[in-house]
Order: sequence, then structure tokens, then C-alpha cells
Amino acid sequence: MDCRFRKLTQAESTNGIPRFEQFPSYWYETGPRYIFNKYIRTDTTGDTLPASTKHKRLFSILIKCEEKITNLWHSLMEISALYMTLDVLRVTQDQVTGGPFLTAEDVHDTQIVILDDHPDGPYYDMWTLFASKPVIRINKLPTNEILDVNSLIVPLPGASNPLWQGDWKAHSCNHSELLRAFSQRVLKFYSIDTELKNLDSPLLLTFIDRKEKRRLINKDLYIEKLRSKFPAIEIQMVDFAALSFVEQIRIARRTDILVGVHGAGLTHELFLRAGSAVVEIIPHSLAHKGFRNLAKLLGHGYFSSHADDRPTTTVKDAWQTDDVSIEEDRFMTLMEIAVKSMYNRGLPNSDVVR
Repeated sequence: MDCRFRKLTQAESTNGIPRFEQFPSYWYETGPRYIFNKYIRTDTTGDTLPASTKHKRLFSILIKCEEKITNLWHSLMEISALYMTLDVLRVTQDQVTGGPFLTAEDVHDTQIVILDDHPDGPYYDMWTLFASKPVIRINKLPTNEILDVNSLIVPLPGASNPLWQGDWKAHSCNHSELLRAFSQRVLKFYSIDTELKNLDSPLLLTFIDRKEKRRLINKDLYIEKLRSKFPAIEIQMVDFAALSFVEQIRIARRTDILVGVHGAGLTHELFLRAGSAVVEIIPHSLAHKGFRNLAKLLGHGYFSSHADDRPTTTVKDAWQTDDVSIEEDRFMTLMEIAVKSMYNRGLPNSDVVR
């Protein structure tokens, strides 16, 4: 780039705006500081860009993804962080031009450039939400090819997403237009925004059937007991990892009660209809509040219980891999509370105590 970092004004420094060298580092080698140090050279000399860029703004959005490409939570944090970055650019005035830094028309002259060499993953196509030009990988470009661009956008990384900050503490906020707007954008992208459930349909409970780690011990027995106790409720066990993302979202849109052991599958509460119920079984030693906070921000009921203190491996504090157990009576009580909270959703009308 034939440019330099500008010096901050005294007012900017006083207000806490960091200098570039003060930018933090983020995990998985992501974030603006890493991207600039690894991929961008500033203060160059000479005319290195094609002539066509002299008369037109051409944008490249540089993306360095985390390694967890199959983890829905991690992936959506990255994608929503880019959404927030672009939204800020659209509402912030460029002091030189008097207009916003980014306009709606600029999408036609914008390209996503993926800097890493990770596999595409199941959520890769969502990067096409942001630009009309095809997504390209920098490692697929010929060595002598120069990007036809004169403006770079280096977005916030997923780990800096405000939703991911303070998720070890319970928040009091119970509404987020940012989250709701992001959810609607994803639904519209997959043409699911109008696929609403019939109000007279029976309640649907979806149990997230984890297959590799943090599995619920005796889950099959517990689900059968649930079906016996609540015969009017449709209950399904779903392995989200075995489905395409669009199929996952369709299931979430039909679901009234989403149940699962703590994990990325609970991120699907983003796509539940407002006023749904989320049930989280939390590993015994874990105090994470992320899915609880997310449920409140989206207007869902949230119900949780910690698992028993019965580790299934010999590794200390291995909550990420240990299967979890919860006493049958406690599981059934938890589920009864969640199910009955939805008894009068839509047109059905049932007494919660008989």
C-alpha cells in the first residue's frame, strides 16, 4: 500500500483510541494487527496498481479465519464481526468526501479475499453475503498477479465480537437489535425468512444429539421417557453436524424448545422464533454464561442445570471432552419446566397444572 498510518490527534489519544502498534493480538493468528504484519506492506513507492483503480474505488476485504471452521459459534462470530465492521463504515462520515466510508453501491466493487489456507467448511458460502465479486483465496492467485484494488478493509476478528466479551458473567440486557438484524440477514440469504411455523402446529422439541464429545449419558432412555410424559409434544433428536447449514436453520425455525449439552449447537438459538425456549445442560465445572446471555438478548426463555460431578475420563477438568451425566429426576424436572413454559404458545392452550 502506498500510504502510511496517520498520527492520532490529541483528542483521539485522550479518548483512548489506540495507536496501531497498540492493537491487541487475537487467538488463531487473527485480527488487524496480524493481518497487517503478515500480509500488508505500507509506505511503498511507485505505481504498483493497475490504472483502472485511479478513477474508481475498488475494495478488498481481507479475511483471516480461525482454524475452527466447523464450529458454528466461532464461524458466526467472525461473520457477524464483519457485518458490524461494514455497518460502522456505512454510517461513519469520511471527512475528505463528506459521505460515508462505504456505500450500498460499493458492494458491486468489493471482493472478499481469504488469506488462510483452511478448508472451506460448512459456512463458507456466507462470505458471499458481503460482496458481488467472487470470493478468492490469496494462495490461489498467480504469484505475479496484483489485486485490482485501491481500498482495503480489515474487519474486526471474531474473537473481538462484543457478543463474545464478558460471556463468563450473566448480563441483564434482554434485547439486541444487532443480533436480530444479523439473524434476519442470514435467514434472508438462505430464503428462510418467510418459512414460519403454523400457529396450530404441535410444539416441537429438538434435542441436539452430540456424537463425539460432551454426549449426554442415557440420552436415549431420557428422550423416551420425555415422549411418554409429553405425548402431545413432537420430540426429535438431531445431529446438526450431519446436516447442511441451511437444513440446520430450517430445523431451528420450526423448533419451539432447543435442548442440548453446552456446545456450539446451541448457537442455533439465533434462528429460533422469538419467545422460544432454550435448555442447556452445563458440564459440572463450567460457569460459562454465553448461551444464557444470548437467549435473553433474543427474547427466549432459558433453562439450565449443571451436570453431575462424575467425570468420564481421567483428565482433570476436561469439560470440553467429557461426556456428561445428570440424574433422571433432575433431567425430567428441568424439561418439564421448559416444556410447560411453552404450553400456550401459538394457538394451543393447555393447563400447566392439572
